Amino acid sequence: MSLIATIKADQLQARKNKDEVLKPLLTTLLGDAQAVGKNDGNRESTDAEVIATVKSFLKKIKETLDAISDKGGDATVTLQEKAALEAYLPKQLSEEELTAIVSSHVDSHVEDKSMKSMGIVMGHLKSTYDGQYDGQLASNVVRKVLS
Repeated sequence: MSLIATIKADQLQARKNKDEVLKPLLTTLLGDAQAVGKNDGNRESTDAEVIATVKSFLKKIKETLDAISDKGGDATVTLQEKAALEAYLPKQLSEEELTAIVSSHVDSHVEDKSMKSMGIVMGHLKSTYDGQYDGQLASNVVRKVLS
């Protein structure tokens, strides 16, 4: 089952359950995720495109959580939305797992072990583990391993 089909099923269930948190969130997510494929040749969105859309939503939620914490507001609904969105992402690699992967790749495939090789290592991560790591964390790990 594709990721878009999973979101459709979850959105339908949220509508049936009259879930006032998930219903609007999943409806908006579904619309944005489907629009990516429709705008690129009137096709169904790929799982990678849906994951990118989910990450975009999570980035906005993180900004919202930061604003709420600055003002001391209640973040209960936003945290529920964040948890619901994270369920659509593949299992995320931990910092230790990323360090092991990057170290292994640098040791076996990178001749110039300086910061000049950062693009090569990040390219390997993207091609092999796309969607399974936080970009900022990966960047920090690569910098640490290369320096």
